[in-house]
Amino acid sequence: MEHYGFFCILGDKYWLSEKMKNKAQLLPFLFVVMVYLVAMFFGFDTVKLFFKPLIVGSLLLYFVIETKNKFVRFRLWMILAMVYCMAGDTFLMFDSRDELFFILGLVSFLVGHVFYILVFKRIANDKFISFHILKTILVIAYVTVLLYLLIPRANTLWLPVVLYSLVIGTMLVFAFHLTKIGRIGWLITAGAFLFVISDSVIALNKFYVSIPLDSWIVMISYIVAQFLIVHGVAKYILQR
Repeated sequence: MEHYGFFCILGDKYWLSEKMKNKAQLLPFLFVVMVYLVAMFFGFDTVKLFFKPLIVGSLLLYFVIETKNKFVRFRLWMILAMVYCMAGDTFLMFDSRDELFFILGLVSFLVGHVFYILVFKRIANDKFISFHILKTILVIAYVTVLLYLLIPRANTLWLPVVLYSLVIGTMLVFAFHLTKIGRIGWLITAGAFLFVISDSVIALNKFYVSIPLDSWIVMISYIVAQFLIVHGVAKYILQR
């Protein structure tokens, strides 16, 4: 029994050390987010320009370290999704100077969402999750209303707006199906939902109506969204 108790203590210490290590891996992300939000509050634009791409960059670092010993195909898809999101963040910082940057940012995020779709679809296939018509109809209804509001005001950008809306809607459909796998699935779904909220606020603010505190709504929902998706997928990979 004494030997059994000794091994239990060792196991508990290992578990605690793993938990501490996981938290430590998130410190760069937490630091970047804190600096960025402080820069937003005080209007330090130069600091924001430097730190905005690092929000997803620090999550990419966390994801790579957390899943370093796991060799699954969609791990690469997640990395590519985050790389394209970083590119999108960078381009959108300059969209007020030239509309081309807005289009480049839109395309970058669109590609990033495509990789997220591939990841979510692969997880759904792994767990043999069947198609859920009601969840799909709810997302279609939301995207339809959003496009109804945006298309008349988007002018020459109507096609990129439609394509992007369809892609984020598809991402949300696949994410909604993951709730069937439990807590990890709910983390990913919540992240995808907040991502759609963030993108919707950007689009509505740009093309339809000015939204009070839009930058804060966009950034806070975006930061939490990326964290939940990345953290959820990392945990799923680790438990495979």
